[in-house]
Amino acid sequence: MIQRKQTLWFLISALIACLAFVLPFGFKNTTSMSSYNINIRDFDAQSHIVLTLLFGLIIITNMGTLFLYKNRSLQVKLSIIILMACIGAFAFEIYFSTIEGNSITFGLSQSTLYIGLIIPLLSFIFGIMAIRGVQQDIKLLKETDRLR
Repeated sequence: MIQRKQTLWFLISALIACLAFVLPFGFKNTTSMSSYNINIRDFDAQSHIVLTLLFGLIIITNMGTLFLYKNRSLQVKLSIIILMACIGAFAFEIYFSTIEGNSITFGLSQSTLYIGLIIPLLSFIFGIMAIRGVQQDIKLLKETDRLR
């Protein structure tokens, strides 16, 4: 049953988590009173070791669950770990973006779009859709066993 729709959801969730290493989720604007240089540094998943580990866990676990299509209960358990890692990554992004003069930019502000902040939320949504697909497979198998 590798062609089921939850395979697609796990793959999309992993690909979206890979985007966290490319797309920034915030910036740090450091200005000096003595000079007029404005230094803006974008933050992404490589900015902090915890974010790198969380997004790495999300990617590796999603790719691992793709091949566990015969063990659906383990797929559900690993999907719950993925969801917790997504929540942790989002919370840490918010925390990391708001400390020490960092700021989060939602939408268009000074012609800069920071869409990287919603990457864990998108991965979370696709993880939930994958869990629902696995649960539908479990339900389908129980119904076919009952009919025999």
